Amino acid sequence: MRVIRALVGVLLLVVLVLGGCSTAPRAQRTNPEPPRDARSTLRAFFDAWQAEDESAAEALLVPARQGMTWEFDKLDRIEFGEIAEAPGLEGEYFSSGSAGPDVAREDLAVFKADATFYFEPGQQGSVNDGERQTWMWILVRGDEGSWRVHDWGY
Repeated sequence: MRVIRALVGVLLLVVLVLGGCSTAPRAQRTNPEPPRDARSTLRAFFDAWQAEDESAAEALLVPARQGMTWEFDKLDRIEFGEIAEAPGLEGEYFSSGSAGPDVAREDLAVFKADATFYFEPGQQGSVNDGERQTWMWILVRGDEGSWRVHDWGY
């Protein structure tokens, strides 16, 4: 009986040691599922924009906004401020019909967050270099439950 226990113990030890030495790479998701809450989606969008990752940023936009000109070559960097809820503004956006006829009020989120663009020397954009602007960020939740950035601006 002692011999069997000893053999089982040795086998377990060998399995644990060999299992930890695996050289097979772990599978990485190349297209992670977008966050399920609006604030996290907006933060992921900001992170993708700052990283100049066009495909990641586009994946977080509603289809109607995809395909925009990002002009990363003009930017030195972009900074985003804290994401704050904008109570009451979703009602205004919803009542104007800007989100579309199929969007329910609970599927609309509006935030405020500063955006500051810094351009490469000799470049300019639609905003002044280094000027901090408070923008509204509008997100809608699709039928699948994922939030997407719908619009932004002053």
